[in-house]
Amino acid sequence: MKKLYLLVLIVILSCLGCSAKEPKEEDMSVSTSAEKVIEAMMSCPNAELYNSKAVEMIGDGITEADNEAAKEEQARLKNNWKVLVGDYFEEGTFEDFLGITATTFLTEADMTGEIISVESIELVEKHEYTELVKVNLKRDDKEEQVTILFTYDSEGKIKKVEMQ
Repeated sequence: MKKLYLLVLIVILSCLGCSAKEPKEEDMSVSTSAEKVIEAMMSCPNAELYNSKAVEMIGDGITEADNEAAKEEQARLKNNWKVLVGDYFEEGTFEDFLGITATTFLTEADMTGEIISVESIELVEKHEYTELVKVNLKRDDKEEQVTILFTYDSEGKIKKVEMQ
C-alpha cells in the first residue's frame, strides 16, 4: 500500500512539474497594443490626433458654423485614433479612452508648444489581465517618467488605460 501511495504521489508531483510553464518571451516584454497606444498618446505635437480646431468654443464672436467645424474636426481626429489604435480596445471602451486619457499629453503640448517624445518603454510587471509600463519621455530638453497601467479583457483587448 505504501508503494502505491508513493507511486501516486510521484505521478502527481511529476504532472505538477510538467504543467509549470516557463514564461514565454513575449510575456516578458511590453505588448504591441500598449506600445502603439503609448506612442500615439505621447508623441507630440501630432495634429492628426489632436489640434485646437477640434475644441468647441462659447462666447462673443463664436458662431454655430465655428462649432460645426469643430465637430467635423473632432470626427476626423476620432477616426484617425480609431484607425491607429481602435482595434486594440475592447468594444465600448475606446470612447472612454478618447475622452479621458488619450489626449492628455497632446493637449498639453498644443497649449505649451512643447515637443514630447517617447524615449523608451519598459515593462514593470505583467499579469494575466494587467500590464504596468514605465515610459521615459523627453519634454523639449527635460526627461520625465510616467507609469501607465493597462487592463485587458480575456481576449487581450484593452479595457482601460490609467496613468499612475
